[in-house]
Amino acid sequence: MSLLSNTDLPEGFTTIEQLMVYLSVIATTIHPNDSYLVTSTVTEKIADAGIIRTEDGRDFYVGRFAVPLNPEYTTPDSPLWTYAQEVKNVDIPSRFKAAA
Repeated sequence: MSLLSNTDLPEGFTTIEQLMVYLSVIATTIHPNDSYLVTSTVTEKIADAGIIRTEDGRDFYVGRFAVPLNPEYTTPDSPLWTYAQEVKNVDIPSRFKAAA
């Protein structure tokens, strides 16, 4: 499990979008080559992201994640995120944590 405590979060997040990009960058950093089997011949990356430029010149950060879920999520008694399961146990690099 990659633990992230509230005290690890850098200050300055003012929007959900900023937090999503922050978490996406961490996910793609700690899972650069991890994948899961979709079918017997198709795999997908656990985390993938990039920046695209639109025809009108705007840049967008695009991220995609695959998080395994506990099967009990289908009869939820709790918010969906509480059923998220770890991909693997890995430390979050210190550069993503708030200065102590």
